[in-house]
Amino acid sequence: MIGPERQLGLCSHPNAAPLRMLGITGYELWKSHLVGNNCPSNQKRYERMKEPIAGDLVLELSSTPRWIAGSRRTDWHEPENCLGYLVRKEWEPIPNWDEAEEGQPAPKELVWYIRAFDGRELRWVNAGFVTIVPVEGWTF
Repeated sequence: MIGPERQLGLCSHPNAAPLRMLGITGYELWKSHLVGNNCPSNQKRYERMKEPIAGDLVLELSSTPRWIAGSRRTDWHEPENCLGYLVRKEWEPIPNWDEAEEGQPAPKELVWYIRAFDGRELRWVNAGFVTIVPVEGWTF
């Protein structure tokens, strides 16, 4: 059984509880737009959420259900590493690729760079992010 202090994230980071609440709210916002027959304003918001741009407050999707459920993992899959402002996203060659051995140039992968709330710039690969607060604010 996980105690309430762990569920709120009070064990790992001084701001984990508000970050966790922000992440849960953002995740619920995202899920509320996953419907088959959206009204026009919901459809516009959904389209904007799935295409983050630099400056947006973003949330990494694959890790979020773990820490919402109170996972005991203490690695990158914590709210303080999954929430932040998008700095940029770029297609970059896969590191440590040996072209001579592989016989072809390095394939590229989508890399997300986010600035966490504590100022760190984090690099994510094999990840998906959604906008929870766009840089221009919600205008619909």
